[in-house]
Amino acid sequence: MNRCNIFPVIRWVIIVFIIVERFALVCYGQLQQAPEPTRSRGFWNPFETTTTEPRRVGELRSDEVIVRLSIGNIVGKKTIIFNVPWTLQQDPLDITPHDRSHFDPDPLPLHNNVTISAFLGVPYAEPPLGQRRFKSPQLLTQLPGKDPFYAFDNPPACAQNVESRPRMHINDPYPYRVSEDCLYLNIYTPDTSTVSGMKFSVIVFFHGGNFQTGSINDWPGHVLASRGLVVVTVNYRLGPFGFMSLGDSETGNYGIQDQRAALRFVRDHISSFGGDPQAVTIVGHDAGAFVTDAYYVAPITLSAHLHSAAGSRTFFYVNNYRFDSGNTSFLPNWIGLNIINIFLTPAALDVGHECDLYLLFGFPFMPNDLLPTHFKDVKWSNKDRNASQLFTTIFRQFANNQNPNFPHDGTWGALEPRAHWYLNFNYTHWSEMRVPGKLLRDFRWKESAFWNEYIPSLVQFMTTTFSPIDEKLRLEVVAYQISIGIIGCILMLVVVLACAFAYLFFERRPRLQAEFDHKRLISDRQKREMGMKLSSL
Repeated sequence: MNRCNIFPVIRWVIIVFIIVERFALVCYGQLQQAPEPTRSRGFWNPFETTTTEPRRVGELRSDEVIVRLSIGNIVGKKTIIFNVPWTLQQDPLDITPHDRSHFDPDPLPLHNNVTISAFLGVPYAEPPLGQRRFKSPQLLTQLPGKDPFYAFDNPPACAQNVESRPRMHINDPYPYRVSEDCLYLNIYTPDTSTVSGMKFSVIVFFHGGNFQTGSINDWPGHVLASRGLVVVTVNYRLGPFGFMSLGDSETGNYGIQDQRAALRFVRDHISSFGGDPQAVTIVGHDAGAFVTDAYYVAPITLSAHLHSAAGSRTFFYVNNYRFDSGNTSFLPNWIGLNIINIFLTPAALDVGHECDLYLLFGFPFMPNDLLPTHFKDVKWSNKDRNASQLFTTIFRQFANNQNPNFPHDGTWGALEPRAHWYLNFNYTHWSEMRVPGKLLRDFRWKESAFWNEYIPSLVQFMTTTFSPIDEKLRLEVVAYQISIGIIGCILMLVVVLACAFAYLFFERRPRLQAEFDHKRLISDRQKREMGMKLSSL
């Protein structure tokens, strides 16, 4: 009896299972036939339910500028950088120094206002959603929404664990929106209306964050653009959305492919923003420096001019890689590039290499409303401003001429692996700002030999940081020079004392004789006076 009651239950379970399976297949088929996701008109109106720009097509306001591309028109906003010691055409650090007798009939004012244009949230690829997730980026063929595209707002940050990001205070909330739809650029250009027909060098900046966190909104490029550069900051997929691989034929290196797509966008369209596509410099920090090094070691062929000896350049920390015994053979498959046995960006270089970036982006000169949230309360000193002016000049010279030196100075020489030259920057308010600094060598090499020589010898890998051959000899020479100097000072002191003693000795007798004669003269006078008094009595 019990067995007979079980059969209807099993039958109904099978029927329900078949119905669920058919429903799942139908849903999957509809999903496969669903159109690919596209971007909305703008961040402020994702569903196009409101009208936030009630203006006629082509109508521009006084603080707006339009750029016409083959994929559509983009409208950006003009921004004024106040009280900076340079202009787009002039920089006091570029002027050849003269003596005090030279008179400049048209001196550059100490405080100038420079206008730049900012295009925020410019898409360079289709949104990596739906069927595009975990796939290579699809290049943009047309700007989303109605023409023109208004690039006024910062784009969302790529999907990430915002709690693991570095921050000033533990309770600081994340100030930006986070979305998978994050393949955007921020483009900052000089005001081309004042220098029409001129092409500016381009700096493409990849932010850091260990490929896990970060956003281009932390790096506004307004001040750097006021130095006569076109600045492009790039968002790319992070974490599992950008670098997860299951070991199949796909590389899983979507974040790096996003950067390649951004470089293609720069190659194709940056000339419309006033940039020179044949003078593109890639700059990065932390994870961005890793990618910069990778492009330097194994350039990705985008075109004949973007990555060539006379075209694009890369800036990265010297010796920011090491060769070891082969335990990094997984890297070519992991990053999808032709790099063998190279482990990039050692952790030691992640310490103390962040502060200069804030100075490079000109934060001390940045208007407070343009600064990231955690920098709005920072008080900048004249020393910070001098350092920022110096660093931005060095990067501008590097981007324009592949030489970081000032036009009238050649202090900073080329790298020599065994010379260990370094530049001691001058950026205090009393230092000479006509030169970038003083060239020195072997920065605390003896103090850091434990890390540079002993530890590498324990783990048996060869580092590109070589010990200077003549370091010991130079130390001995320095010690010898110091000893000779001390001995010379002692001898000079002995000679001075001997001369003083001889002078006193040979001058003592005449002086004593003179004193004796003087006393005898006084005594004789007193005797005569006494005799005269007695005779008068």
